[in-house]
Amino acid sequence: MNLWNERPVLFGEFLTQHRDLVLYDTFHRIMTFLLYPFRCSCKDLCRCDSVREKILLSLNLDFYHKLQEKNDTPETLFAARFLLKIPEESYFAKHYTNAYPSWLIREGFSQKDIPFKIVDHLMWTLLRLSRTHELSVFHTAKTSMQEAIEWIFGTTPVKTKTGGKKSSKLGGQDAYKKGFKYHKEVSHFITALEFVKRENAGKESLLFSWNEADQIERFLSLSHWFRQKFLLLYTPNATKKEVFLEEEILPLPAWVTSENINVSIEPFEKKLEEINAPYVELINSATT
Repeated sequence: MNLWNERPVLFGEFLTQHRDLVLYDTFHRIMTFLLYPFRCSCKDLCRCDSVREKILLSLNLDFYHKLQEKNDTPETLFAARFLLKIPEESYFAKHYTNAYPSWLIREGFSQKDIPFKIVDHLMWTLLRLSRTHELSVFHTAKTSMQEAIEWIFGTTPVKTKTGGKKSSKLGGQDAYKKGFKYHKEVSHFITALEFVKRENAGKESLLFSWNEADQIERFLSLSHWFRQKFLLLYTPNATKKEVFLEEEILPLPAWVTSENINVSIEPFEKKLEEINAPYVELINSATT
């Protein structure tokens, strides 16, 4: 499966006219990566690529059927079949046993709810810690996975009555570390998705209710913005200084930008006071 079905979206009257279809196809591809990361952990007989293809076809086919139900124009339906790669009817008669049902996709995302929230929590912790250091007296934007874990769970593994290590409401340290390792390449998509969910709190799950292309375009722009921010995360005095290498986080299509995105990243005030405390104490002692 190709990472993206790249097309010169900004060029050519046909693609410009049907840009919305390209947005949906791109969004559906991202959904397949969220369920089955591109760089999976399979050792032998990996079928993830095949499963992603089936999920993509199912999502694109559902969208195409909605266009039919709306009695969209023949021109739009033709463009959808072409851009979304909808097979002929005879294909489904031969391959119906290999179909990936919509309910199974929904179930997959339902099972990802907590893991996605864990990744989102961890990524925001990294971003806010980096911002905290940047605003400190040292003016150096830095962070590390270890610092983020310690900020979330504390510096010592506190034992609970059940004998487990200290946990957040989403899970323990192992859940955070494993969740990040498994979803690292799609962490920007997850963070963008959770961000848009919060923007639309109280509404139906966005993954299955979006019917406006501009919502998908915002999600893509947010994903691009978060990816850029993640690539700037820096850990000094480490063998691997970058929290993310360029090849460790999936790129977006070349036509996606984040020019109009500006998300506020607030520092941890308590952490900021902790970092600045020795300097403030030194200043105070010098003036007394």
